[in-house]
Amino acid sequence: AAMHVRLDIHRDLDGVGPIATVEIDEETRLAAYRVVEEALANAHKHAEASEATVSLSVTADEQLVVTVSDNGVGFSETLEPGLGLRVIAMKVEEAHGTWATGCSATGGARITAALPVRRVARAGGRFQLAAS
Repeated sequence: AAMHVRLDIHRDLDGVGPIATVEIDEETRLAAYRVVEEALANAHKHAEASEATVSLSVTADEQLVVTVSDNGVGFSETLEPGLGLRVIAMKVEEAHGTWATGCSATGGARITAALPVRRVARAGGRFQLAAS
């Protein structure tokens, strides 16, 4: 069965500026991509979810926050991390970030990763965010 996926990008970044002007380094982008990829795969394969939401934002303390939530069955109390959650853990740790699982507002699963980034000066007044 198909799963509807919604993407929320928080356009005005706290203390950073519009997200369109932010360039994030490759390691952080790859970690964020893998979190989304694995969380959506889990939602589709294991959670019986019909909907999922991916939310992206950058905080004033220069964290790229990626949240994937679904309307599936949620995590069990005796969850043994499978390959997908182990991949998320590995990619987030490689990027020196943190991650957590929890319940979404609909009772499904929620996976949130916070990936540290730092500002690097660029020519022309623009800046790039790069991994710490």
